Amino acid sequence: MEEYEVDLRDYLRVLWRGKWIVLVTFLVAVGAAALVSFRAPDIFRAETVLKVERPLGLPSSYQPPSIEEVAERVQDDALLLSALGDEETVSWLQGRWTVRQEKGFLVLRIEASRSPAELAGVLRQVVKGLQDKYRRGVTEAITIRLDEIARRTRVLQGQLAAWQGKVNQAYQEAQTQREELLAAIEALKANPEVLVLEVGEQTRRFEGALAESELQLLYGRLTPVELLLDGVDRQGVYYFPQFASRAIAVEAELVSLAEETQELQELLSDPPSPIVTLRGPQGIDAPVGPPRRTNLAVAGVLGLFMGVLLAFFWHYLSSAGIERGEEGG
Repeated sequence: MEEYEVDLRDYLRVLWRGKWIVLVTFLVAVGAAALVSFRAPDIFRAETVLKVERPLGLPSSYQPPSIEEVAERVQDDALLLSALGDEETVSWLQGRWTVRQEKGFLVLRIEASRSPAELAGVLRQVVKGLQDKYRRGVTEAITIRLDEIARRTRVLQGQLAAWQGKVNQAYQEAQTQREELLAAIEALKANPEVLVLEVGEQTRRFEGALAESELQLLYGRLTPVELLLDGVDRQGVYYFPQFASRAIAVEAELVSLAEETQELQELLSDPPSPIVTLRGPQGIDAPVGPPRRTNLAVAGVLGLFMGVLLAFFWHYLSSAGIERGEEGG
């Protein structure tokens, strides 16, 4: 087998002889890439950035979803179908959008050959569907809390009513006792021996002294009854120490529950969503694709590579033909 060395100049000589092959291959590759790239429609992008936040004023039992759950939920076929309205649009979207998490945020991005406004509109529908989905969970939590407040309110009002019933009973009994005492006092006052004195000796009759003593006793019994009636008239259930502190605590809790009910009802009229839009949805006016320059650069490199290969292949065929001719001669 004949051994020989190939100099770099031989390579350059082969390339120089096949320069037209290299040039034509390069131009064909670049031309084809330019034709495909510039005939392809422009690709536009629209995106939005979402975040999960716990809305203010919600019951403590409510737990917002995690960003991982939201990322999985937004790609659910049922949610997309509900938001977009038809399966064709859902199928189109699934092949052209990306959903990714970035530092606690959720980025939704669409890249397609439609106008930026149209792409932003599709994202807006998806975001609205997602927000409505989690808004229903907020509504459910508020409703449950309102039911709990209503039950607690009935219990507290029942306690106040029971205490008030006892106070009313005591008040009625005191009124009856007062009427009886007043009647007894009037009866004693009608007895002429009560205040009869012997003018000469300045002494009371024995019967009169007993009657006056009884009268004082009746007045003594009447005083606490009058105080009770007056105290209940002025203070109600708070007159009784055994009820006062508990009644104050119950009424304070009722006020707090009433305020919470009002706040929750206001929230229920327009429930917030834990899905908050930080940016967008918005479309980018400048096209993001296709990457024409990159395509041309790659095509140029591949064209040069193929041209060089074809030039050496042409040289190989030429050399082989020359050798066969010499052997035949």
